[in-house]
Amino acid sequence: ITLVAAPGAGKVIVPISVVIRYNYGTAGMTGNRTLDIMQDAASLYQWSNVLDDTVSSIYLVSDVSNDAILTENKALKIQVPSGNPTVGASTSTLDVYTYYRTLIL
Repeated sequence: ITLVAAPGAGKVIVPISVVIRYNYGTAGMTGNRTLDIMQDAASLYQWSNVLDDTVSSIYLVSDVSNDAILTENKALKIQVPSGNPTVGASTSTLDVYTYYRTLIL
């Protein structure tokens, strides 16, 4: 899922913080429950087992990664590395809020 579209040539997205609100439904999700904040093929941050919580929660990452390799003109995305986290009886949802800046190179 794209959080921020690619900004165009000569620009790079610099993530500052990401907040995820997990809205618990009828059950925790099963399957792959790890979330990655990605830019191109690089994982900037990873949350493990967020999607199997049994209560609604809010997660904050204010330092996405100290050693992230950012890529010019690439979108900022959130994804699971593999699998389908919605397998099972879960009706849980996520709201993702992203604070970032676009740096002109």
